[in-house]
Amino acid sequence: MIERTGRRLSLKPKRLAADTAYGIGRLLGCLVKEKHIMPHIRMWDKSERTDATFSRWHFTFDSVTTRSLRPIGAKARSLARCRFHPVLALSSSLLRFKLPSSASTRGASPTSLCYPCLATGDRATSPPEIEFMHAPLPPVPSVETRQSWIVALVALAIMGVVFGAAWITSVALTEIAAEVGGLRSIPAFAISLAWLGSGVGGVIMARVSHRFGMRASVVFGAVMIGTGLAISTLGPAAPLWVGHALCIGLLGMGAINAPMYVYISHWFDRRRGSALALISSGSYLAGALWPPLFERSLTAFGWRTTMLLYGAFLIAVVVPLA
Repeated sequence: MIERTGRRLSLKPKRLAADTAYGIGRLLGCLVKEKHIMPHIRMWDKSERTDATFSRWHFTFDSVTTRSLRPIGAKARSLARCRFHPVLALSSSLLRFKLPSSASTRGASPTSLCYPCLATGDRATSPPEIEFMHAPLPPVPSVETRQSWIVALVALAIMGVVFGAAWITSVALTEIAAEVGGLRSIPAFAISLAWLGSGVGGVIMARVSHRFGMRASVVFGAVMIGTGLAISTLGPAAPLWVGHALCIGLLGMGAINAPMYVYISHWFDRRRGSALALISSGSYLAGALWPPLFERSLTAFGWRTTMLLYGAFLIAVVVPLA
């Protein structure tokens, strides 16, 4: 994945985070020695055995013979060649090397210090003294707080108001079509353009939100939706299409919908799925709440005034919530 990302996007990370499944020596060594990437990956610890074999804490180290002793007192023999690996420094809470402190070892390479057999050619030389630390890794604190759910509820309110803008044309379909000879395809196409623009805008505006922040993205999106509703009141067909496709969809809902999911996911780690499901219900909440109110407003004021009033209401509500 790192090589493919480098070829296609010319990106090379300085740090890389992953789960414990990648915390084995071969992969971590490749990251550190070959790719020169600092891994933020927890080591895959198999010191506690459950397969009827000895665990790490069963062994004791004899400082006289510099050998590890099994519980029955028999000497443990190494079955693999010792190799110096810088990734072992990442697991300092579990493993610590004790290197010789004599003056003769000063200036020597880390390989010759840790593994005298590699420096002298003597295969009978004992491995370096290793002290195993049995303290467990500290638990990772959760990022979820009460403020996380407050932010999620505010995001739900914003999504519920923002998605209401696309429902005005759906409710006023007959009134708008009456002005163009009863062609319902014109307002229906405007609705389709709004949702299409929202999908395309989510890809484009996500980069803008990452650069300038979520608050600026929400404020910009709210202003664009209000502007799109005002442009749409100029009449079908071209102003209606431009207002819905460009302002309401691409620059409006596109700047709020997709970036909001990314923003809320940073506030949660244990209940992230529940939080994302909560804010995704904003579009359904808008579909249940606003059409009955729009129907009464259309009867009293007409579709143009309804769009202008709702645009002003959306800006007045969403901008302070951002």
